Amino acid sequence: MNFVFYSFTLAVLLVIIFAFLIYILKKITRTQLQQIFAVNLILLITICIFMFLQLQFSKKLNIAPLYFDYYSYIGIVFLPVSLFFTTKIFINTKIKFKPNDLLLFIIPVLSLILLWTNDLHHLFYQKYS
Repeated sequence: MNFVFYSFTLAVLLVIIFAFLIYILKKITRTQLQQIFAVNLILLITICIFMFLQLQFSKKLNIAPLYFDYYSYIGIVFLPVSLFFTTKIFINTKIKFKPNDLLLFIIPVLSLILLWTNDLHHLFYQKYS
């Protein structure tokens, strides 16, 4: 029962997020806030799609769920940075990105590298469960 409920919930959530994204992308003139909101939605779609694929195909095709998490973590680690820029845009209406803003991407990139190379060092987790 839980499997069907989670799959249905993720499917509905994906449809709603896609509808929002299509609505934003159809606008001819996009503000900076709409652009960063589209980035937020794309990151959420990434998370939801790979979670949905994990629920659907992990046991059926005998694929380790870890491989789906490798891709869903792309959205998970970059979403906080994207939300930070969303709040900056809310506060200042429009912002100009500076080279110092790239420093915010160091932790997400390092997190992904640690996750993808975890079999070598086991720093991210020791046993996936």
